[in-house]
Amino acid sequence: MRIFSLLISLVTTLTSARTGAINGVVKDKSTGEPLSYANVELKGSGLGASTNARGYFYIGGVVPGNYELVVSYIGFSPFSRRIAVQENGLTTVNVELIPEPVQLGEVQVSAERARFEREVQISAQRLDTRQLVQMPKLGGEADLIRGIQLLPGVITVSDFSNKLYIRGGSPDQNLILLDGITVYNPSHLFGIFSPFISEAVSDVTLLAGGFPAQFGSRLSSVLAVSTREGNSRRYTGEGAISTIAAKGLAEGPIPGGSFLVAGRRTYLPDVLLKLFGVPGLNYYFYDLMGKINYHLNSAHRLSLSGLGAEDVLSFWDPENPAGFKTRMAWGNRG
Repeated sequence: MRIFSLLISLVTTLTSARTGAINGVVKDKSTGEPLSYANVELKGSGLGASTNARGYFYIGGVVPGNYELVVSYIGFSPFSRRIAVQENGLTTVNVELIPEPVQLGEVQVSAERARFEREVQISAQRLDTRQLVQMPKLGGEADLIRGIQLLPGVITVSDFSNKLYIRGGSPDQNLILLDGITVYNPSHLFGIFSPFISEAVSDVTLLAGGFPAQFGSRLSSVLAVSTREGNSRRYTGEGAISTIAAKGLAEGPIPGGSFLVAGRRTYLPDVLLKLFGVPGLNYYFYDLMGKINYHLNSAHRLSLSGLGAEDVLSFWDPENPAGFKTRMAWGNRG
């Protein structure tokens, strides 16, 4: 029996030693941003993978030979390349996909009798950049947390609160992360706005149940927000003014990597206070988000993310401006 087990182990070891592997990174060719959850297939082998949040993929246990590697992602042209896999070798293929509008065919809508079937509730839900900018806007500002309130399993208790009540849990039972940084009480103007600038966010993942043990400090859900890496091809910038706030974003390449910085400041509360004749009182909030990426090599990189969000409330004696004056500030920094 021991000899038989030894033979099985020897055959398994020899078989695994004769295989190779494939890895690489999938990016957007126009901006250099990594594409997460892209489909990578080794045609004819039955092997494949999907990229992670950093656009990285790995396919192991590949029998040596010539294959066709196919990479696809919604909204981009498919990529195909012939590659050779060597025994005990690692083949690296970095892919840049070209954006291409999705051509939709004819859409037919037909009605059927309702079927009473039990549906499986999905615990993980993800929103990407394109969905974030299309979220409902309050005063011209797309708010990330209010977009999350539209997802299944999330309850909204008031139009004037962005607190998350997920599957019966209270707001303090949710873990909110920005690039791994814990964000406490993510709200401005006493719960109307969140501190996240939608144009600077890459994607958002909501885990409403069954989340890993590393997030065991919360009972209800985990909301993981990822910041964009920035354009590694060229310097770009944008700005916008809404009825509530003014904001701007700048991004571009640096030696060995890329950067992104975004800022926003509101002015509406201050304008309203002056318009309705409330002397001696001023209120505003601001947000700053940034990220620096440095690529050490093809498989490793170093990222530095930051968040600064603050509410500022000031009041003084309007009859004696040089006298009593108080300034209060609260927010998040990380």
